[in-house]
Amino acid sequence: MIVGAEVKIPCIENAMLLYLANAAKDKFGVFSVRKLVDIWMLLRSGRPIDWDVVERLAASGSFLKPTGVVSALLHRLGMLRGAVPKSLCSVTSGLLARPFERLVSDYASMFATEPTAMRFFEREMLLCTEPGVALHNTGLCLKGLLRRKTGLPEGYSPLDAMGCQSSFVPLAVIASRRLSTE
Repeated sequence: MIVGAEVKIPCIENAMLLYLANAAKDKFGVFSVRKLVDIWMLLRSGRPIDWDVVERLAASGSFLKPTGVVSALLHRLGMLRGAVPKSLCSVTSGLLARPFERLVSDYASMFATEPTAMRFFEREMLLCTEPGVALHNTGLCLKGLLRRKTGLPEGYSPLDAMGCQSSFVPLAVIASRRLSTE
């Protein structure tokens, strides 16, 4: 209870997955540092974590690989040393080894250099998502590039939104109508 109001907070396992998901959503870039610190603070709190629950929830949400990446990253940075089961820290081999090493380097240097767009894409494809999710997201991006949408409902044009009847409207008219509605 806070000031007479009941406040519901997630259990520690759900909080852990929220932080993990948000770090991956940030593509393990500079904005994900805060989420990793939150995870580290959860681990330092001394509260028991049911790792079987974390692993089961991560697997059921197609989020096991990013969970492993975060666990391995924190372990490599010296933050976890035995706090997380080895089964969740085993993503640093094969095709993932080089992108993971670059990720460790970026974190160790606190992102001294901005990763290129290709590096972010590589992280998203190899470290941030499961393969099926990565393919789905890439398909949506490609679809958006090939078939651009205006964001308006079908059959509705920007001119309709401004009350224009003609398809040719001088730019000054559009600007003045936009300013008058704001």
